[in-house]
Amino acid sequence: MAWTPAQSRSTTATTATTATARTRPSRTICLNSPAPHWRASGLIVSGVDAAVAYYESALGAVETFRHTEPSGSVAHCVLTIDGNEISLADRNDDYGLVDARHLGGSPVLIKIIVVDAIALGERMVASGGEVVVKIEDHGYSKIEGRVRDPFGHLWVLSQDI
Repeated sequence: MAWTPAQSRSTTATTATTATARTRPSRTICLNSPAPHWRASGLIVSGVDAAVAYYESALGAVETFRHTEPSGSVAHCVLTIDGNEISLADRNDDYGLVDARHLGGSPVLIKIIVVDAIALGERMVASGGEVVVKIEDHGYSKIEGRVRDPFGHLWVLSQDI
């Protein structure tokens, strides 16, 4: 059974091959919130407390877990954003954890699909983010744009039209 875009809106979709079968996570979008739906590992930042405050304000994040080292450095902090989790950690040179700002920018784009990309972009900017690519209809059936958060991470906000 081949996976199709129509299945991405269901609770789960199964992809089968002759070797394995796997279940794709739901990509259902909550129509009552401009908050995103995605799966991500973690972001390295300089200052987890400031990052938590930004993501709370800009994305409606809720901190659900934190592990702080005896040194005061945050090794692992989990945020939940509209049912999705993302983790944060403080920059730590001893472990090779370098944040985007110290690298001169991020080579990674975090793409999230939302109900209202313009409204979410406005919230991200009002909270301290910076528009890199204007959020608008670029002519390919999506309203899309890019915002750099205060920690150097690049977010592509995408909305189907």
